[in-house]
Amino acid sequence: MKKRRIHHILSIAVPIAVVVLVILFIVTFAIVPMGGGSFAAEEEISASGPVVARAVRLRIRLGKGVKLIRILGSGPLDAGAAERVRQAEQAVDFKVADTLGIESDRGEDEDGIQILIPAYYAKDDHTVLLDVVASGPGKIADVRVRYKDLVNLKNAVARAGLMLPAGRRPDNPLSRNVKKNVLAHHLSRDLLQAGKMLEFGREDEARQVLTRSLSRIQELRNSHPAFADDPELARDVSVLAEYRGVISPHRQWRHNQAIRNHLVDSLAYAGRVKLPPGAASDTF
Repeated sequence: MKKRRIHHILSIAVPIAVVVLVILFIVTFAIVPMGGGSFAAEEEISASGPVVARAVRLRIRLGKGVKLIRILGSGPLDAGAAERVRQAEQAVDFKVADTLGIESDRGEDEDGIQILIPAYYAKDDHTVLLDVVASGPGKIADVRVRYKDLVNLKNAVARAGLMLPAGRRPDNPLSRNVKKNVLAHHLSRDLLQAGKMLEFGREDEARQVLTRSLSRIQELRNSHPAFADDPELARDVSVLAEYRGVISPHRQWRHNQAIRNHLVDSLAYAGRVKLPPGAASDTF
């Protein structure tokens, strides 16, 4: 049976009043602010300070026959690093119990993919992209998120499951957002790579990488009418074209190390800010 790449979406509400957990499969998993919250709920969040949840632990258990290919922009921690993450989580657990009276409940590992976000800020969002392959329709994943709810002062849990239906994949705004998040990962990597090449005097290769990025955007624009006039993609095209023009082989700055260093730093910064928030969360 032919294996299929997943490009689907699932949403569940997390009862912090303004938080929603979204799983976007190729896979995008995101915690995003919920725009439909009441004014009173927004005031409650603002009054509680910038951090609304701590020790946010995501557990993604893949279905039978579903294989994880990679987590875009991340990788599994080694044993030492994983142990340090566990200790940091337990330290937060004990501190919140001591200062806010929220019962301590951490310490044991769970099966499946585990992702830890130490602090979740009001109006923040986190995106983790998982690339998976499934053998066919059926259950793709069960997801659970546990967190220290600093608004309601309690331990909270939310769950969701994703099924891959037979037939054509849905085409909707959220599924298209998956494609944009995947593109953002590629653009981030390309910008960082171009900066490294420029640092070592490989201008032609840096221009080729930026040209590849522009081709990625054009390919996405051609895939659906909704992308044709997307303002974010238009800004990306403008930024990439500007960098490519500056790195022209005929520019005099090539012999000016100060300008070169400035461009290298600029490309590195652009690559970092392009990366979807949450990509650096700890996975163990």
